[in-house]
Amino acid sequence: MAVYIVLLASAVVALAAPNLPTVAGINQELNIVFQYNKAELLSSVQAWNKDRTKLFGHSCSGSLVSGTFANYPVHFDVDFNGAGNLTLNATTHKVHEDPNISNGISCGRIYSPNESLVTCTVLVPDVLQFSSLNKREAEVCFAEGHGLAGILDGLINAPTLPAANVSNVTTTTTTTIGDDAAITTAGHNDKRQNPCGIWFSNTVRVGDGNPHQNNMNIQLSAPMDCGGNRCEVGHSESRSITLSWTASAAATQWISAEFDVVSSIGTGNDYTCKGDAGDWLCVWKNQGQTAYTVQNKDSNECASPNYGSPFVMWSPNADGRGSHYYCVHGRDYCRNEGDRWLETDGRAGGP
Repeated sequence: MAVYIVLLASAVVALAAPNLPTVAGINQELNIVFQYNKAELLSSVQAWNKDRTKLFGHSCSGSLVSGTFANYPVHFDVDFNGAGNLTLNATTHKVHEDPNISNGISCGRIYSPNESLVTCTVLVPDVLQFSSLNKREAEVCFAEGHGLAGILDGLINAPTLPAANVSNVTTTTTTTIGDDAAITTAGHNDKRQNPCGIWFSNTVRVGDGNPHQNNMNIQLSAPMDCGGNRCEVGHSESRSITLSWTASAAATQWISAEFDVVSSIGTGNDYTCKGDAGDWLCVWKNQGQTAYTVQNKDSNECASPNYGSPFVMWSPNADGRGSHYYCVHGRDYCRNEGDRWLETDGRAGGP
């Protein structure tokens, strides 16, 4: 039996404007965003203006009934993954991106094992007068925040990175020493030569590395159109993709910098997303990844070392720490299989 809950939520992005039907006297566009935390059993709803610069309503419940919304209530009746209905005033709409299916609104949704999010673009009567709320003073609904709000922002706004893994390694002869240390000889490497003529190059951590979590998001499946039937995207429709370390400049070598990271990791593809008739969906992976600051170093036995400019190195977290799959519904949010984008506002610290 399906479990339904009354919920709503917040997001921090501007959606691509869908083609909603024009109705006489209804021409004011709002973005209404629902979020649900499956672990805390908490929900949130926010209503924004079209370009998401003004917050008009906020509630840590499944309904928005204060201020102007006292005369035009908003109510969600959805399941744990955001499928269900949105009622505006006395009109019920299905949560769906196609206005012909949803009864005049356009919604996308994202859900993971721990969270769900629905974002809807709606048209309301232009006679409604909304007052802006102070976004910083809005009540905090989730103790641990809500990660899908940032993912929604990235799906819409973050640039797609090249599909190929670019490690930016200089081409040199390498001798590996220990776990991840490597000394490369640039230029002369004749052991009979005076040691003062031999320069050694490697990469070292800068200070404590200033580690941050900058997860990599990657689409594991091609978008699927369910057409007139229910459908699912699972193991056979998606693929495991290898993510390798990257750097913002040419690195002499990869180093772990003493963090619990690896040089490459497979995403896996053991997750299934299910859709109803008319749905457009895809599978994504949020892969845990640590960013840390390093620099190249040249040295020999007879001179002070030369240090290059600091740059950032990104490496996958060992054992997939901080990673999770998520499902995406909607043409505005699914990209192409293998597309990826980088989170840049993660928490400070290692894996």
